[in-house]
Amino acid sequence: MSVAAVVRQVAFVLQVLSALVAVPVAAFAQGAPLRGSPGVGDAIYPLAGNGGYAVDRYDVALTWAPATGTVDGDIAIHMTVTEPLSAFNLDYSGPEIAAVTVAGHPAEWTREDRELKVNVPAGGNLRIGEAVEVRVVYRGVPATLTHPVLGEIGWLTLPDGAISASMPDAARAWLPVNGHPSDRAVFAFRLTVPEGYTAVASGTPGEVEARNGSRIFTYETADQIRPAAAFVAFGHMRATELTGPGDSLLRIWVDEALPDGAEDRLQVLGDMISDLATRFGPYPFEETTVLVVNSDLAGALDAQIAPTFSPATMDDDAVLAHAIARQWWGNAVSPESWADLWLQEGLATYAEVLWVESQQGPAAAEALLQDWAETVRHHDDTQPAEADRPAMLFERTTGQRGALAADALRRSLGDGPFFRVLQAFAERFGNDVASVQSFIAVAEELSGSQLDQWQADWLSTAVQPVQP
Repeated sequence: MSVAAVVRQVAFVLQVLSALVAVPVAAFAQGAPLRGSPGVGDAIYPLAGNGGYAVDRYDVALTWAPATGTVDGDIAIHMTVTEPLSAFNLDYSGPEIAAVTVAGHPAEWTREDRELKVNVPAGGNLRIGEAVEVRVVYRGVPATLTHPVLGEIGWLTLPDGAISASMPDAARAWLPVNGHPSDRAVFAFRLTVPEGYTAVASGTPGEVEARNGSRIFTYETADQIRPAAAFVAFGHMRATELTGPGDSLLRIWVDEALPDGAEDRLQVLGDMISDLATRFGPYPFEETTVLVVNSDLAGALDAQIAPTFSPATMDDDAVLAHAIARQWWGNAVSPESWADLWLQEGLATYAEVLWVESQQGPAAAEALLQDWAETVRHHDDTQPAEADRPAMLFERTTGQRGALAADALRRSLGDGPFFRVLQAFAERFGNDVASVQSFIAVAEELSGSQLDQWQADWLSTAVQPVQP
């Protein structure tokens, strides 16, 4: 008997045994229905996400009225049940709700702080493995929230439009979501605006439909994304399309109130993507939408394939490099928990160094690192993998310390092994979530080095070590 035949027989036996074991488990493991937990136990955002289900897809229909800023929302959430449920929560801080249905049946619901609590209709308890559509209809102006470092987030009203700012946990301002980065889902958008206005969202655009004085824009993400990366914008905008690296598409939307040619500055993004791809591996998306809004944003708004800049920030190469690097680190590969944010902010901040190195040479990059080291030295609370509160995640010094950690690993491993680790990590965990520990495992596997000391010194210790 051939080896292949033996393998097939063993596989068949294992399959039969698995099926025999699975029968009683499936029959008796459902248990009594319960209320899904509010939150998934994240150490930094304990109420982010919810227990009892995982979301597969969001169908988001929004109609925006520019005169009042009101949004009519109709959101269908397609979920798979992971625990027997009699009730469950969604993260939601948005406008007044008109109706909630579960599997097409009206459901009772209540709101408490950031939680939307939904009771499964009587007699319809949800079973493990069941696919369910939950629909939430609302009307009003979405909420503007406040972050201790980032300032206003959630829903931002502009002089001639509106835009979402969902990072880090503010998608709930305009969407009912399972708002933890570990639960990625496909997002599809159907956005209705008055004639003359434009709507932009995460995903690939479909045909624009004109109907009764309105325009309907549709978008759908090719991959699953975390709720914090979901994005919409409304306003008067003009578009420019450029060919990016590998024939990828770079679509630039600019507020019509800005001068002609304002978007020319962003042509550098093509070169930036190409350069970072030599370090991080192939750019993870076939197209990227970039938005420039008429606003005084202090930085870039992060969204999957849709970073947003202000006229001031688009002139800052550091802001541009950071936002583009987040497409690899944060969006294609999402942190498994908020404590794993070094994978996003540390590596995206290090991209600023890599761009300086590419354009100005190693000496300029070294000077930037030394400047950051001096700045961080005066902060004793910047350990990038031991954040314990929301404010610490996005402090500039935490990102700088994270970048210094990446540079220390590069010096320890050497350029070739270091960048091979980044590329392998991006490939293995693309369109998925990852932890700092999974990064270290890949780095140790490919380099043959033990990295416990690097992790302790650079990611987990408050006092910054001396740069190697």
